[in-house]
Amino acid sequence: MPPFNAKMPYLSSHNAVVEAIHFKTKAMSTKHLKHIFAQRNFDSKMLIEPNPSAMEKSQLDLPPLHYAARHGLYSILRLMIAQLKDDDDIDMPFDNRSPLMWALVSRCAHCVETLLYADADPNFNIDPDTPTPLRFAVEACSNQNIIQALMEFDAEPLLETKLNSPMQFVQSALSPCTENREHWEWVRDLLEEHCEI
Repeated sequence: MPPFNAKMPYLSSHNAVVEAIHFKTKAMSTKHLKHIFAQRNFDSKMLIEPNPSAMEKSQLDLPPLHYAARHGLYSILRLMIAQLKDDDDIDMPFDNRSPLMWALVSRCAHCVETLLYADADPNFNIDPDTPTPLRFAVEACSNQNIIQALMEFDAEPLLETKLNSPMQFVQSALSPCTENREHWEWVRDLLEEHCEI
């Protein structure tokens, strides 16, 4: 355990630790997060728990892992992933979105790749009314590095929810008078290449 730090004392209750993790994540303080993670009462499940004080006030406050992914806090996200003990925690949804989906919202390719290398499921989706990660990346992100990373980790281009598949979306985006035609043709070619493998 690191030496006692007067600015970051030992936190005794579970809720105090969770709230401290939330606060230090938002403050982007890797030094203080490392100190918290070294405490004997730290549990990696705290990284996927919402802030208890925000819950009491009926406020939506992302769990620390999701917050780091959503805001593109790449180094904090890596630090948190290193703490996870249960393989399923990397895909734990909050507000029907996994950390990978929150990283896609941030459009941070480094966060997306970090989660994929930590075995995040590139096809994870619990809500049929929302797009798959690849469909979201194709439609809302339009970041070629992110789309490429998802494809390299076997995101399924033909997977449908109540929405059409990423491939169907790209085909509709390639209507005759489409802006950014070159981009959509690149995406279509990448998806088709993956379908042929």
